[in-house]
Amino acid sequence: MTYRLAESLVTLRRQVNQAYPHRNKASDGWIGDPNHQAEGTGSDHNPNKHGVVCALDITHDPANGVDIDKLSDYLADSGDPRIKYLIANGEAIEPAKFGWIWQPYEGDNPHTSHLHVSVYGDYDNPSEWNIGKKEGEYMTDENFVRAFYIDLFEVSPTKEQMAQYIGRNVFEVYNELRSSKAHADLVKFNKQVRIDAVERAKAIQKLQEDVAKLPTGDAQKRLEEVKAKVEELAKLVK
Repeated sequence: MTYRLAESLVTLRRQVNQAYPHRNKASDGWIGDPNHQAEGTGSDHNPNKHGVVCALDITHDPANGVDIDKLSDYLADSGDPRIKYLIANGEAIEPAKFGWIWQPYEGDNPHTSHLHVSVYGDYDNPSEWNIGKKEGEYMTDENFVRAFYIDLFEVSPTKEQMAQYIGRNVFEVYNELRSSKAHADLVKFNKQVRIDAVERAKAIQKLQEDVAKLPTGDAQKRLEEVKAKVEELAKLVK
């Protein structure tokens, strides 16, 4: 038998791939493996009588934008009538039986590595899904990341840093980079304060040593001259 993925799930997969181009796909899948095949019609990963597979797995990869907790909630909140059931992180939602309420999932696989989406009814309807954002809406590209990174840090980002930020929401990346910059500035400031304190302490010590080396009469006069400066430096060290 020839088989294919339901058109609605082709759309969902395309939307997720376009919204998160660097996502991990290690746990992606649609056609059933031997374990699924053993379930026969009990698994939507097996083709139906028309040769259509009505299930799709999407890998959990929050580092690159795909958090299956959030994605599954977006799908559930949409109330899309094509949804037969969703499974993610030990919970399932099956609207035809329990409404749009998450229930504990009692299957052997808790689905922590991926989101399972099963469709039915108008499963070949290619309408787009609610995945939390529109394709290409305020998404970063290579030019944006490089320009903004250089503007903040005055150095070019590494390839690893570029990959971390490309293809994500512009405002999310903006806030994250600004936070990183603020943290870096604070660390630099604290380091400089410590250095300045050490230098001031050395200056006080040097003045005191110079005073101690002077003859008694000159020392008294010198002490009066530098007293104000020593006290000022001492206050800065505290």
